[in-house]
Amino acid sequence: MPSPQLAQLGNLRWLGNDFDFAANDDDRPLFRFSRHGGSAASHIRKDDLVRWLAKKKSRLVWRFHGEKNRYSHGECHQRRYWASYELAANGSTKCYDGGTHLVANKTRKVETLPWRTERQAPR
Repeated sequence: MPSPQLAQLGNLRWLGNDFDFAANDDDRPLFRFSRHGGSAASHIRKDDLVRWLAKKKSRLVWRFHGEKNRYSHGECHQRRYWASYELAANGSTKCYDGGTHLVANKTRKVETLPWRTERQAPR
């Protein structure tokens, strides 16, 4: 869902459904929210967003929080992830530092992300 600041800067309007937003001169959703079963996701038309970022000489920075559940032999293993990302006006995406931990781990020992970030040395 776009923040109120992004909606205002992008001249976006609400389409009257969930968190779907479009540019004032376009009826196609730029940001779309969808549900399937118990899951939900936000989608975006990246090409249009990148064109808008280039026009505004801006970049988009966001924070990701997620959880992965793996069910095996009647047990649920949960792991949380978080990271910061940047989408530049040229369409490139960077992942900045974040972390992960097992939910059942009472000490909540934070581990590095299993993918490369801008703050880590190449693997």
